Amino acid sequence: MVPVKRMFEKLPTAVPGVTISEAFRGHNASRQYISCLEYHSVLVEKTEKIKVEIGIREPHNDPIDLAEGRKQELNRQLEGQLRPVLRPSDFVAF
Repeated sequence: MVPVKRMFEKLPTAVPGVTISEAFRGHNASRQYISCLEYHSVLVEKTEKIKVEIGIREPHNDPIDLAEGRKQELNRQLEGQLRPVLRPSDFVAF
Protein backbone atom coordinates (compact mmCIF):
# COMPACT_ATOMS: atom_id res chain seq x y z
CA MET A 1 0.00 0.00 0.00
CA VAL A 2 2.96 2.31 0.57
CA PRO A 3 3.60 2.88 -3.19
CA VAL A 4 -0.07 3.77 -3.71
CA LYS A 5 0.02 6.23 -0.81
CA ARG A 6 3.11 7.90 -2.26
CA MET A 7 1.47 8.27 -5.67
CA PHE A 8 -1.69 9.60 -4.07
CA GLU A 9 0.27 12.17 -2.05
CA LYS A 10 1.84 13.48 -5.29
CA LEU A 11 -1.58 14.07 -6.86
CA PRO A 12 -1.96 17.70 -5.70
CA THR A 13 1.29 18.64 -7.45
CA ALA A 14 0.25 16.81 -10.63
CA VAL A 15 -3.31 18.16 -10.71
CA PRO A 16 -3.54 21.87 -9.86
CA GLY A 17 -6.46 22.83 -7.63
CA VAL A 18 -6.80 19.40 -6.03
CA THR A 19 -6.01 18.92 -2.35
CA ILE A 20 -6.09 15.89 -0.08
CA SER A 21 -8.78 16.57 2.50
CA GLU A 22 -8.62 13.19 4.26
CA ALA A 23 -5.60 10.91 4.46
CA PHE A 24 -6.04 7.21 3.74
CA ARG A 25 -7.75 5.26 6.50
CA GLY A 26 -7.55 1.48 6.59
CA HIS A 27 -10.65 -0.72 6.88
CA ASN A 28 -11.43 -4.44 6.59
CA ALA A 29 -8.22 -5.62 8.25
CA SER A 30 -6.23 -3.10 6.17
CA ARG A 31 -7.46 -4.49 2.84
CA GLN A 32 -9.45 -1.39 1.95
CA TYR A 33 -8.30 2.22 2.17
CA ILE A 34 -10.48 5.32 1.87
CA SER A 35 -9.43 8.92 1.33
CA CYS A 36 -10.94 12.14 -0.02
CA LEU A 37 -9.78 14.79 -2.45
CA GLU A 38 -11.21 18.30 -2.72
CA TYR A 39 -11.38 20.73 -5.60
CA HIS A 40 -13.14 24.01 -6.23
CA SER A 41 -15.96 23.51 -8.73
CA VAL A 42 -16.44 26.33 -11.20
CA LEU A 43 -19.91 25.03 -12.04
CA VAL A 44 -21.46 25.22 -8.58
CA GLU A 45 -18.87 27.61 -7.17
CA LYS A 46 -18.10 25.62 -4.06
CA THR A 47 -15.61 23.04 -2.85
CA GLU A 48 -16.52 19.48 -3.87
CA LYS A 49 -15.18 16.14 -2.65
CA ILE A 50 -14.04 13.07 -4.52
CA LYS A 51 -14.00 9.89 -2.45
CA VAL A 52 -11.19 7.48 -3.34
CA GLU A 53 -11.36 3.83 -2.34
CA ILE A 54 -8.57 1.34 -2.94
CA GLY A 55 -9.05 -2.37 -2.32
CA ILE A 56 -6.13 -4.73 -1.92
CA ARG A 57 -6.65 -8.30 -3.02
CA GLU A 58 -4.14 -10.94 -2.05
CA PRO A 59 -4.23 -14.61 -2.89
CA HIS A 60 -5.31 -16.71 0.03
CA ASN A 61 -2.91 -19.23 1.43
CA ASP A 62 -5.69 -21.25 2.99
CA PRO A 63 -5.51 -24.99 2.38
CA ILE A 64 -7.76 -26.20 -0.43
CA ASP A 65 -10.51 -28.65 0.48
CA LEU A 66 -9.93 -31.66 -1.80
CA ALA A 67 -12.37 -33.96 -0.07
CA GLU A 68 -14.33 -36.18 -2.46
CA GLY A 69 -17.65 -34.73 -1.26
CA ARG A 70 -16.45 -31.20 -2.00
CA LYS A 71 -15.30 -32.16 -5.51
CA GLN A 72 -18.65 -33.81 -6.24
CA GLU A 73 -20.52 -30.70 -5.05
CA LEU A 74 -18.38 -28.43 -7.26
CA ASN A 75 -18.90 -30.73 -10.24
CA ARG A 76 -22.65 -30.64 -9.68
CA GLN A 77 -22.65 -26.83 -9.52
CA LEU A 78 -20.47 -26.40 -12.61
CA GLU A 79 -21.83 -29.21 -14.76
CA GLY A 80 -24.50 -27.07 -16.43
CA GLN A 81 -22.01 -24.30 -17.23
CA LEU A 82 -19.38 -26.46 -18.91
CA ARG A 83 -19.41 -26.99 -22.64
CA PRO A 84 -17.54 -29.84 -24.31
CA VAL A 85 -14.29 -28.78 -25.93
CA LEU A 86 -13.79 -31.91 -28.00
CA ARG A 87 -16.48 -33.57 -30.11
CA PRO A 88 -16.56 -37.26 -31.04
CA SER A 89 -15.94 -36.24 -34.66
CA ASP A 90 -12.55 -34.82 -33.59
CA PHE A 91 -11.35 -38.41 -33.00
CA VAL A 92 -12.50 -39.91 -36.32
CA ALA A 93 -9.07 -39.37 -37.92
CA PHE A 94 -7.37 -41.39 -35.19
